[in-house]
Amino acid sequence: MAIGSPGADSSNLVTRLIGGKPMVDVAAELLGQMPVLWGRYFTSVATSGLVEYRARRENQALRDRNIRVLPIARQTKHVDGTQADGSADAQLNAEDLIKTFGVSYLQSQGAWVARWRVRGCGLPLEWDPQIVLPRVKLPCEVLLWQYADECHGGDGFDINETNPNIDLEDILSQCVLPPETPVA
Repeated sequence: MAIGSPGADSSNLVTRLIGGKPMVDVAAELLGQMPVLWGRYFTSVATSGLVEYRARRENQALRDRNIRVLPIARQTKHVDGTQADGSADAQLNAEDLIKTFGVSYLQSQGAWVARWRVRGCGLPLEWDPQIVLPRVKLPCEVLLWQYADECHGGDGFDINETNPNIDLEDILSQCVLPPETPVA
């Protein structure tokens, strides 16, 4: 079996310092290379706090390291909600993503599966379809597997791996490389 390229996601700014270093650099040191993508939450344009992607504070750090953003929809309070809740949430997610990056800059499809095999920090694992793939049929391919959570605690990052059976450039082309952020 093969091992895919490493990725990460967080519910905190990628520029958050861990041991005096930006979180993205801590992840690169752990993984032995810079993550190819980083998942961040998009809920709505009205959502406040650091759990949401903050373009002005994160774009340049990710762009400078050539890390793509994997947009993650977040509706923790509506996990068992109605179809109407899901539709309303999806509308807000899309508006947030479009307002953040702009229509002409966006494109995305594919699944991201969280099935933890490691608690805390861990290096990429063998991609085993029996472990990674859900038992239900998906309408798309699994692009990314989150195999470890809470590396450096709840304010740290989770660790992901790209599907080694899909061309990495095909996966990365569906993620967002943040645009240049003007220095004020």
